[in-house]
Amino acid sequence: MFASIFTRIPLKWFGRIHDGTIDSLHTFSHMFLKQFVVNKVKPSKLADLFVIRQQETEPLRDYLNRFCNNIVKINPPNEEMFVDAFVKGLRANPFSESLLRERVKFMTEVCRRATTHIEAEEVMKGKRAKERRPRNKYNNSIREGKFKPEEERNAFQKEE
Repeated sequence: MFASIFTRIPLKWFGRIHDGTIDSLHTFSHMFLKQFVVNKVKPSKLADLFVIRQQETEPLRDYLNRFCNNIVKINPPNEEMFVDAFVKGLRANPFSESLLRERVKFMTEVCRRATTHIEAEEVMKGKRAKERRPRNKYNNSIREGKFKPEEERNAFQKEE
């Protein structure tokens, strides 16, 4: 009955179903939809991780989060391959270099080291920003050698 309404690919699919497999319209519709739904979500594969790359302006924190969101979709988990894919996708920088020098086997270790690196980068960024701040005229004069210690004390006392 159903075979008469199918064309090409659905007909081939229907012809491969073993006798006695379909016991109700519900079973048939479930099997049909499972086979031919266009928008079904493909299961993630381990190979998919190897195409994830850290973008040029993407911070390490964002890349790490994006990568970790993808590894939870992979079944069965393979820690060594996760680490390899993560390192392969990193931009060349001191952190990626450190992972190549001291190999790790587990993503938990990569995450721990990345977090330490991210925190250190943020501290250094703050330090560099402080060093770039303009100084007041007395600090500049001291650095340039225009003020002598005695003049400096007198200058600060006058302002107070």
